[in-house]
Amino acid sequence: LRKCDEIEEQYWDWVRRAPTTAAAPKKSSGKYGSGTTFYASEIEATAFCSPHQNEWDLNRLPWLPKGYLRFLGKRIPGVTDPMMYIGMMYSSFCWHTEDNFLYSISYLHWGSPKTWYGVPGAAYDQFNEVALTKVFKNEPPALLTSKSMAFSPAHLIHHGVPVCRAVQNPGQFVITFPRAYHSGFSHGVNCAEAVNFGMEDSFAWSKRAYARYRNIQFTPVVAPNEMVIRAVSDIYKWTHTAFEDNKMTANKEFLHKVASQFDKKLPRVLLKHINEIWKAEAEATRRVAE
Repeated sequence: LRKCDEIEEQYWDWVRRAPTTAAAPKKSSGKYGSGTTFYASEIEATAFCSPHQNEWDLNRLPWLPKGYLRFLGKRIPGVTDPMMYIGMMYSSFCWHTEDNFLYSISYLHWGSPKTWYGVPGAAYDQFNEVALTKVFKNEPPALLTSKSMAFSPAHLIHHGVPVCRAVQNPGQFVITFPRAYHSGFSHGVNCAEAVNFGMEDSFAWSKRAYARYRNIQFTPVVAPNEMVIRAVSDIYKWTHTAFEDNKMTANKEFLHKVASQFDKKLPRVLLKHINEIWKAEAEATRRVAE
């Protein structure tokens, strides 16, 4: 078997030498270049089929009691439901962040390893500046959400953007964090599975993502205002029903038990952000009217 670093070197040489560009703008050029890349085949399916589900089952993660996506009210392949990816030599996923700045988790079931590159969320703006001014010049900001930016991480490092690298082997998970750009490629035939999930801080991250999307006129996969409204509505129903059904026990002890059924910090987090989202919506409506 060839070493991972040898495959990596050959991969970037292959990308640079490609005569046409399928995963990046044709105008892209420069020292590190960009060329043809191929995505793995996507399948709306899951390989986690054990009757004894465990906490790492990707079908469960988006719907956990303290999860952000449980308020969505609908299923979205690849977001709330796992997506499987059948890869081959050099099949790639280009630089991107997750929709709505969600968390993601990927599991490699079998086959050849994958090489991953990641940029921390704190360097999100640095990445954008380098991508739009150094790599893909004269391209609109919408490029950043196109999932079509294929270029070597060496370019980012050259301009001071922090980049980490990992090799994922079968049986291993890779988790990405909000606003963290990531990309990678397969070393050969393999099968992976991935899904998104949210945490308490996903309400705040979703708000930041939505602000970004408005500036580049990008329609989000998950509307954050809808999520907040659903969450507030559900919390109201839970507490209201509890009062109606348990009038004699509606005291501090009972309310504590009700709150423990979901994240006790969640109501406070929601109330903090719902007004901010509505203000942003009102401002956007005002701008359109003008």
